Amino acid sequence: MTLDSILNWVMPVAIVIFFIGIIYIKVKGPADQFLKWIGRGIKNIISGGAEAAKEKVMNTEIVYN
Repeated sequence: MTLDSILNWVMPVAIVIFFIGIIYIKVKGPADQFLKWIGRGIKNIISGGAEAAKEKVMNTEIVYN
């Protein structure tokens, strides 16, 4: 392999990684908040389903006259 063939592969990959890094830095804060919001929603759905499946037992007394 020559230096030219190596650079033909390395440079496009480096450019893509560079732009992905720039985009990641710009959207990191809002993206983290969005992912937390999705995580809380999934957690509420899972725990909400478990709570809805529980049966409430009420103690009642029957009085006959």
